[in-house]
Amino acid sequence: MVSRVLDKQAVFDLIAIGRSSMDLFAEQVGADFEAVESFSAYVGGSPSNIAVGSSRLGLKVALLTAVGEDKVGDFIFRRLAENGVDTQYSVRKGGRSSLALVAIKPPSHFPLVFYRESAPDKLISAQDVLALPFKNTKALILSGTGFSSDSPIQRDAHLVALTEAKKAGLSCYLDLDLRPDQWSSPGAYRLNLELLMDKFDVIFGTEEEFYALLVPDAQPFKASLDSLEKEKLREALGVYVEEHGEQVVILKRGGRGSSLHHQNHTIHQPAFNINLLSTVGAGDTFASSFIYQQLKGATLQESLKFASAAAAIVVSRHGCAAAMPYLEEVKDFLLHHHA
Repeated sequence: MVSRVLDKQAVFDLIAIGRSSMDLFAEQVGADFEAVESFSAYVGGSPSNIAVGSSRLGLKVALLTAVGEDKVGDFIFRRLAENGVDTQYSVRKGGRSSLALVAIKPPSHFPLVFYRESAPDKLISAQDVLALPFKNTKALILSGTGFSSDSPIQRDAHLVALTEAKKAGLSCYLDLDLRPDQWSSPGAYRLNLELLMDKFDVIFGTEEEFYALLVPDAQPFKASLDSLEKEKLREALGVYVEEHGEQVVILKRGGRGSSLHHQNHTIHQPAFNINLLSTVGAGDTFASSFIYQQLKGATLQESLKFASAAAAIVVSRHGCAAAMPYLEEVKDFLLHHHA
């Protein structure tokens, strides 16, 4: 193992921890997965995407991920560096770097195939986490996948990261990032997350993610909710928000906009009217943009609108991290579009 000299005095706006991958997006838009002939390669993985999105907006971002000793890992680190993400705390571990393949069939079908059976980021350890400069950082973003019982080493590392961040006074964000193939059951997902949710200042999630988390009889994981399930979610979310009034809870509803719940107040943000190409990556863009706005002192309402605009830009483009906007693009979008 090559010894590393880490800058323990480095100052960051945001630390992101978790999975990374090479994402292969089908170039034949509208084709069935089995009919795809070629792919474009991007860096991916929710925490890595959020790191890229935040960096493109102007934040100083450190990412702790793990890749293999392979060319895919080289690709991932190169793309992250090109986007200004500091990877000095990231590591190389055993196993092949992760892959994700995506077909694009607008408006609602975007099948993903993950190759994560021996994903190096599942081996991120508490020791790796303790090398991070929490005392010189403003915020931490974690994903729900990082707490999966499928990877106890990574789960423990995420618990250590959350503990250290709270001790250092960081704002702590959680993106639920539900990937059903990383959980043995909805019960395991619920059990692992519900005990620590109140440790976070802000939680992002889709209707399906919050449904699986808050509705006790949610079985199995849902790709979409029917009207009865949406009503169950509304009731369960109402109870949760009432019990956690100081926490900011953000529900993403895709084309129906988003809502923010905080201290018995709800802010609704309509979706922007755009030509949709792919929704993959919209949630990561939303998170990175909301965090950017909060760290710059914006109000919750301003942050919600800005995040919605950034996500609208991404869903009109090909790819995920590579589609994420720069600050001037979001400002220009807001000048010319209305929700």
